[in-house]
Amino acid sequence: MPGLQTSTGAADIVAWDVEECRAWHLPLTYGSNRPLAWALGEWNAATCSWQNEMLWTAGAGGGAATAEVLLIDGETGVINATVSIPEVNNGIGIYGGAVDGDGNFWGTESGQRLIRVDRVTQDYTLYPAVQGAPSYGIAVDSKGRPWVCGGGGASRFDEATQTYQTYVGSGTGIGGCMTDGQGTLWHSRYPEGVLVGIDTETVLPVSELVIPAYVHGVSIDFSGNVWGVTFASTSVFRVDPVTGQVDTYDGLVGAYTYSDMTGFALSSAGVPTG
Repeated sequence: MPGLQTSTGAADIVAWDVEECRAWHLPLTYGSNRPLAWALGEWNAATCSWQNEMLWTAGAGGGAATAEVLLIDGETGVINATVSIPEVNNGIGIYGGAVDGDGNFWGTESGQRLIRVDRVTQDYTLYPAVQGAPSYGIAVDSKGRPWVCGGGGASRFDEATQTYQTYVGSGTGIGGCMTDGQGTLWHSRYPEGVLVGIDTETVLPVSELVIPAYVHGVSIDFSGNVWGVTFASTSVFRVDPVTGQVDTYDGLVGAYTYSDMTGFALSSAGVPTG
């Protein structure tokens, strides 16, 4: 067929084997494959480009008796390393994931332990779960500190002391979260149409943004706007955190996410940030 074959919107989704706007595809056989997060590469000043960028994901089931974390070459889609974590044997595996500025992977069992996998050595460490607060969503701030969130609240993990500092929310314990790289973690308070802004130093709420409906996935764009995607539905909202203006798009098809979807997490966690 002449020209580039690619989908243009909800009313024009081409077949998988016709779609050409795709760099590579890596088939996986896991029964559950959830988190996905990019890791920084190295800057090549001579070519003015990034090199050796990597992608983390994890899966379980479908032949893998326990959870596995994969480190994938971002350019080719080739698996560089597979890290088996036999302690995580819940059938779902690692539920959410994020990456710090050194390229290390942080993941959560759903409401349970926090897992760190070293990018260089592929060694992993299991940390205790937060107590008395939900841990559904996960993010890493610009200082490399992991956060877990749920129910309108969030908890920041201190790796040195293996303790959490927590703001307990008022909702049910689900919802995604993302830091803006400027000192605020944004989180969705289920089941309300409210985005809660939590200060990343004090771990206290500093702002609330009212939106038309609950959003499961939260992300930040490169203009500082907060984005939210409704729960396996059709709508996405873009919110200006300064003015409170909400823009809506209602042409999605069963969209489902609970973590970064703009790519800003990689920038906010890396150096320089923003």
